[in-house]
Amino acid sequence: EKKVIRLGEDKLYFDFDDSRVKPEYYGELRDAVKVIKNSSMRVDITGHTDSKGSAEYNEKLSLRRAEAVKVKLLEFGLSESDIAGVRGVGENSPIAPNTKSDGSDNPTGRAVNRRIELELVK
Repeated sequence: EKKVIRLGEDKLYFDFDDSRVKPEYYGELRDAVKVIKNSSMRVDITGHTDSKGSAEYNEKLSLRRAEAVKVKLLEFGLSESDIAGVRGVGENSPIAPNTKSDGSDNPTGRAVNRRIELELVK
């Protein structure tokens, strides 16, 4: 059984080449902690990147993003036992095109691909 926690527009976004959690998301992360603690489930934290940079670099960056969110969730009251997993999948699961149909850069698409997803799991 799985349940996705919706954060604002469904994701927690990052600036380009950055793994710092923006203070604007602290409220949503505190709310996520409450949801997780009130459920009988644990949370999987998955980090994502856009397609700029090498696949190897993006794997590491996405994991740093997931780890940064884990640190914040722990800081906001979650316990280690509430966390099922932390992983980075790099650029492998985009939710928007990184480039336009003509092959040019798509900054808007890339921005939404730089995200964290929280998923509740049994």
